Amino acid sequence: MRVFKWSPDFEAEKESMIAPIWISFPNLKAHLYEKSALLLIAKTVKKSLFIDEATANGSRPSVARGCMEYDCRKAPVDQVWIVVKDRVTRAVIGGYAERVEFSKMPKYCDHCCHVGHSVSNCLVLRNWPKKQGKPPGNKPLKDDGRES
Repeated sequence: MRVFKWSPDFEAEKESMIAPIWISFPNLKAHLYEKSALLLIAKTVKKSLFIDEATANGSRPSVARGCMEYDCRKAPVDQVWIVVKDRVTRAVIGGYAERVEFSKMPKYCDHCCHVGHSVSNCLVLRNWPKKQGKPPGNKPLKDDGRES
């Protein structure tokens, strides 16, 4: 079951393309682990929901993680730009790119409006997923109707 915010254009037969996604910032600088800073950084990607417990208490310094709302139709960004300001004058003194990693980005089908597959694998369009080898039970029949 997926729960999402209701909107006036809600249609029961269409699933929302907005889904909660976990994102990670590997090797984020220590001073950016503060909750307000991390939520601000995540907000540059999309609407931030919350950060995980290990990030909040600093028990996993190798990666910071947050959950956010993301449009499944869009390709995930691979980096964000962090602006560095002088603490006294607040003037911009530099910046750097911070890597962003998405975990388990769901696919969205623009044809049938469902999460879990893309148009190329849409069953409504009869785009069956390609399987390795032949499925069991689909052996050619002999002339007398028996399997060969």
